[in-house]
Amino acid sequence: MEIESIQKRALRIIQPDFSYIEALKKAKLETLYDRREKLCVKLFSSIEANDDHKLKELLPPKNLQPNNLRTNRKYNLPKMHTNRFSNSFIPYCARNAT
Repeated sequence: MEIESIQKRALRIIQPDFSYIEALKKAKLETLYDRREKLCVKLFSSIEANDDHKLKELLPPKNLQPNNLRTNRKYNLPKMHTNRFSNSFIPYCARNAT
C-alpha cells in the first residue's frame, strides 16, 4: 500500500541504521496493515455483540449449516462480483470472522 511505504520511508529517515521491522519495534509501532486488521476485528466484534448496533442489520446471515471443512465460514456471504465490494469492510470482516 502507498501509505505503508510512506511509513517505511519516515522510519528510514528517523532510524537510518535499522531495518523496517527493527525500527518499528524501536519506535513501539505496528505496521499499518496490522493496525487496520486489529481495528477491523475490534469493530466487527462490537457490531456482532451489540444487537442494537446501527450496522447489525447489514451483516450477512449466519451460517446455520456449517460443514466440516478446513475453512468453516461463520456467515453466508453473497456472491461478490467486484474486488471493491469484496474488500469492503463488512464482507471482508465476515469472511475472516472466526
